[in-house]
Amino acid sequence: MTIQDLEQARKDAVAKARASGLQEDHIAAKQAGLALAAAIVDGCKLCECGAMPHGMLQPFLFGKDVMTGFEIGCTSCKGKRCKAPTREGAVAKWNEDQWLSK
Repeated sequence: MTIQDLEQARKDAVAKARASGLQEDHIAAKQAGLALAAAIVDGCKLCECGAMPHGMLQPFLFGKDVMTGFEIGCTSCKGKRCKAPTREGAVAKWNEDQWLSK
């Protein structure tokens, strides 16, 4: 599945969970989000703390345009995150320790 397919599956699962209120649908929505996050960080090295980084789609301002970009960060370490317009760019920044400035 592509990132776009995984994001659509996550959106669909969240909508279903909100409409039904069923625990199993909420679990499915969580799993869909985790599948998307895992696909985003595919190719990333582990953080120096040993944790697998977490990937997200985020709206970003690139120049004068707002677009969806990719953010990768460590949920355990503060300040270790990077972003780029492409998944490959975000993975490369993560692997090269190119963190966002504070």
